[in-house]
Amino acid sequence: MAATKYTYSIASDTLNGAVFATTIKKTILESSIVTAFDYILTNGDVLDVWFKSSISAGDETTLGSIISAHNGVDTGTSDDPSLPNGSIDERFYKQVPLLSTETKDFVPPAGKEIHFHKLGGSGGLSTDIRVEIIWDPDGSNEILFSTHSSIEESTTIIRAGNGTKKCRIRLINDTSLSATFGAHYVYTLV
Repeated sequence: MAATKYTYSIASDTLNGAVFATTIKKTILESSIVTAFDYILTNGDVLDVWFKSSISAGDETTLGSIISAHNGVDTGTSDDPSLPNGSIDERFYKQVPLLSTETKDFVPPAGKEIHFHKLGGSGGLSTDIRVEIIWDPDGSNEILFSTHSSIEESTTIIRAGNGTKKCRIRLINDTSLSATFGAHYVYTLV
């Protein structure tokens, strides 16, 4: 069976117009849905929930209820028992047009430290496709992670948030073709 995508509007179909993918995944896995869950992707207002194959009409109703009740809040856990409790497991995948860059920024709250536990990317095998995770792009512009290939590293990198310094995920496509790739990162806020 082929993987199947179920698409929702973040603004219209969720409770607060916000998504926390790890919480949705956890809720799906704890639900009565029997078809194997695959992954979640977001792009702007689009929320795509992928399953290993198509789900039944009843399971689709359950999925719709999960999405409509989702409030965009972290329930506090990653799936990986080797990670600290409260780990936030995020992915940022996009179709990046030729000779373009896509970014996603987030700002850790003031007084909190961000502890990165895993950093990874699926840049493919081309040196013209790169995934970078950058701390303070408007200041020190420190590259915490960069890859041209599909790799994931366990690490411990700690940076202090001040409410303005941000972490930037940057997807760089210097090829002459559009490409879909992205980053995977796991962190806690302490």
